[in-house]
Amino acid sequence: MNDNISRRTALGGTLAAALAVGTAVATAAPAAAATFSDVPSSHIFYREIMDLSRAGVIGGWPDGTFRPDEPVRRDAMAAFLYRLVGEPAVDLSMGGLADVPPGIAHREAMYWAWQQGVIFGRPGAEGWLFEPREVMTRIQGLLAVYNTEDRVLKVERGQYGMAAPAFDDMPLSEYPAHTGYADAATWGRTRSITEGWQQGTRRIFRPEEPLLRDATAAFVHRLGVKSVGWSESYRIPLPRGFVRL
Repeated sequence: MNDNISRRTALGGTLAAALAVGTAVATAAPAAAATFSDVPSSHIFYREIMDLSRAGVIGGWPDGTFRPDEPVRRDAMAAFLYRLVGEPAVDLSMGGLADVPPGIAHREAMYWAWQQGVIFGRPGAEGWLFEPREVMTRIQGLLAVYNTEDRVLKVERGQYGMAAPAFDDMPLSEYPAHTGYADAATWGRTRSITEGWQQGTRRIFRPEEPLLRDATAAFVHRLGVKSVGWSESYRIPLPRGFVRL
């Protein structure tokens, strides 16, 4: 999968940017990244996957694979973003998610994502449902990354999505402003979280296609660089727990 983002030789983010979002710089060297048998150094998102692995934000399977071409599921997306922001405390006492019982993997991450409005649930017969194993579409995943910057990191920025669509396959008639998708798409392109694909004279995003795990790593890594304040000057990525909210 190619989301057509060119790599930067010098990644953004400074100590001042880190302090602006309430972070603390750790001086210890990060742990070694896992080596995934299915992520060769030639992979377009090798750098992003290795950085996030080293930070403890993403992981793979016991067989040593990352499975970059598999779709990302809702529980995994919640886990990636929850770890990115330092795994803040989550109040589980009130419950509320009927399909996220005690003992399920990534329970705290899913409750955090739901409580913070990062990933929305839906009403079910016995209460709210998170649908942990459902696949995320590309636009749903981008919206979750956008919501993390907006609602958790609280980065000051203007509103997006009210003018012309950022991508030609996301007309406002199908992705109206109130859904948040138009804002997320325009934010994603403006912030270089994603550029989509060039298709003739059209710039497209393929919003309803499944979001694959390698592209998820790219989205999450770029959020870390641009909004959390990761910087090459401070050994990208900073160790797990860098962000204290």
